[in-house]
Amino acid sequence: MVRHYHFSFSFDVIPPVLQRGRHALVVLRDANGKFILGAKNIYPDKIVRFIGGGLDEAEPADVGATREVEEEVGVRVNPAYLKPLAVIEADITSLERTTRFTTFLFLYEIGAEELHPADDLDGIVRFSREEMEQLIDRYAHLPKEIVDIGDGGNPFRWSDYGAYYGKVHQIALECLEENVEK
Repeated sequence: MVRHYHFSFSFDVIPPVLQRGRHALVVLRDANGKFILGAKNIYPDKIVRFIGGGLDEAEPADVGATREVEEEVGVRVNPAYLKPLAVIEADITSLERTTRFTTFLFLYEIGAEELHPADDLDGIVRFSREEMEQLIDRYAHLPKEIVDIGDGGNPFRWSDYGAYYGKVHQIALECLEENVEK
């Protein structure tokens, strides 16, 4: 069952990634049950994120999710094997505007596939459930200073980025728990 969530956030400046409109994230798990996440040099220390990214305007979420997995870790995935977990809609208000950002969250059991960071990833990490919970806590404590990471986007606060992605990662864990209990 796909869960639907709706949240509202108020940020001084909307982080560039949350201005894309919609994106797909894939909860990848390996044969040992570890979560596979992507690392980027631009992220604060010890911050990583589920594999995924922006969707093209008319691109179906499952197709975009499989494209992102292939681009970021080099594995082709048949969209039929993705398990939809959640659709998360967020109305994000800043001093200048309000935007809606939608995240499509999927699960894919990647098994023992060989992975290679590509596209904009600088590394891949594997986390246990406990390490995922620690990551969610780190998201909640990201710096509040406005930064400019030089990506051509607007300056933003990592704490705002963390407020959103901490929630998304928490929802993923909750969805997985519900699936186990059924």
